[in-house]
Order: sequence, then C-alpha cells, then structure tokens
Amino acid sequence: MALTDRQIKALQPEDRPRRYHDAGSVPGLYIEVSPSGGKWWRFSFSLHGKARLMSLGVYPEVSLKAAWLAAREARQMVAEGSRSQKGREGGARRSSLCAGGGRRMAVRPGRGGL
Repeated sequence: MALTDRQIKALQPEDRPRRYHDAGSVPGLYIEVSPSGGKWWRFSFSLHGKARLMSLGVYPEVSLKAAWLAAREARQMVAEGSRSQKGREGGARRSSLCAGGGRRMAVRPGRGGL
C-alpha cells in the first residue's frame, strides 16, 4: 500500500530507526523515522552490482510528491548510468548521478540487504 501524507505525519519515533516502504510508487523509496523523531526520505538501489543508498531529504521539507519525483529521476539516472558507463569507475559518474535536477543528493554504500 502506498504511503499517504496523513500516514507519514502520524509516524511516531521508536527506540531504533524504522523504515516505512512506499509500496506501489518507486521501488526502493522509503521513509526512515529516527528515534529522535526525524523523518528522512531514502532511496536504495544497485549500481554495477553494489548496493547504494541515496538520501532525498527531510520530511516535511521534502514532500511525499517531491520524494516520488526525486526517486523516479534517480532511478532513471541510475539506469542510464549503468548502461552508458558500464565498467567505468570515478568521481565524475558519481557526481552526475547525485546532481538530480540541480540539487545535491548524498550517495553512500548500502548496508546489509539494501
């Protein structure tokens, strides 16, 4: 079931970070609620066989709709990057994948099963 703005507002912090996936929108998109109450949009994906995690911003500064759009754009850039730069390593590729629509997005290696 897809997340709604009302559901996101109602999410309460717990003793450890919790992930709430937005089923039905963009694969890999979820919101993480920290124990301090912060709500972060995250996008997990795979690039050249390695798990990656992209931070899309803090809710409510980044709305649900904006997170959907950013995740779709990121997924498209990842797909284009994996086709056009297969096997090529370097910072130039990472910069182009992170600069979605003029805003910087942080990318870091994924953990565990991401």
